[in-house]
Amino acid sequence: MTVRDLSISLPRQRRVLSVLVFAAVLIWIDTTILGIALERIADPRTGLGATPGQLQWAVGAYALLFATALFAAGALGDRYGHRTILVLGLLCFGAASIWAAWAGDATGLILARGLMGLGGAMMMPTSMAIIGATFPPERRAGAIAAWSASSGVGVALGPLLGGLLVDHFWWGSVFLVNLPVAAIALIGIALVVPNPKLAARRRPDPIGLVLSTAGLALLAYGLIEAGQNTDWARWRVWAPMLAGLALLTAFTVFEWRSAEPSFDPRLFRNGRFSAGNLALGALFFGITGQMFYGNFYLLSVRAAQTA
Repeated sequence: MTVRDLSISLPRQRRVLSVLVFAAVLIWIDTTILGIALERIADPRTGLGATPGQLQWAVGAYALLFATALFAAGALGDRYGHRTILVLGLLCFGAASIWAAWAGDATGLILARGLMGLGGAMMMPTSMAIIGATFPPERRAGAIAAWSASSGVGVALGPLLGGLLVDHFWWGSVFLVNLPVAAIALIGIALVVPNPKLAARRRPDPIGLVLSTAGLALLAYGLIEAGQNTDWARWRVWAPMLAGLALLTAFTVFEWRSAEPSFDPRLFRNGRFSAGNLALGALFFGITGQMFYGNFYLLSVRAAQTA
């Protein structure tokens, strides 16, 4: 089953792509911008007095909800319209950014970051689906490449904006940069972006959604717990990871046997598809870890050495 193709003019296709690229930058800015403010947040006088574990969860909560909700967001977009889910994701991202900026304690910041990850997850697959429905096959690869380039722009902008804001304002200002971006993106979406759905509405797949969401959540939770103490032998690390892998295996078997799978595991028979996803996953896994520890090294160790 595919998303219904839309016949729109070339100028409008370009406007749609511009809006989607602009909105996607928001996702990637927030993968890096928080790192600049971690030292301030850890300070009990100027921040929240967060512990290293709480800081890691402030970073990890975003990744946890982002990874967990991606599949569900795409399935909901197929059923209710991808623009609808995209708008809800932007609204969730904006509201969570306000909460994070004025969080009263580390727990509130962690919860707000989780909601931001949920909003980001609702934006990514829906944007890709809109591009797939808006652009003809001969122009689709170029549009996806342009949209994907937004990740590099956002990742690079995050530390620059974060450093500028932290130098002149309080740590919570790193989240307020999201608000004008979200507002402009919402206006653009309302004016030019269509709302594609599946050509034939797919039956609900609650079992697949539960298995995939729970499996991804447990696996990501175990990895984050392992990173806090670098101790893979603790039951709080291996138990959720094993449970997550078991649920994802059950999800794969269920979808394989389903007449109308929400995600067809047979796609992994394509070597390019499998290799590309594996490489992308490894890349972001490495980047996330490097950014977390690299920020502390540059802000604390190197800063102390050069003081």
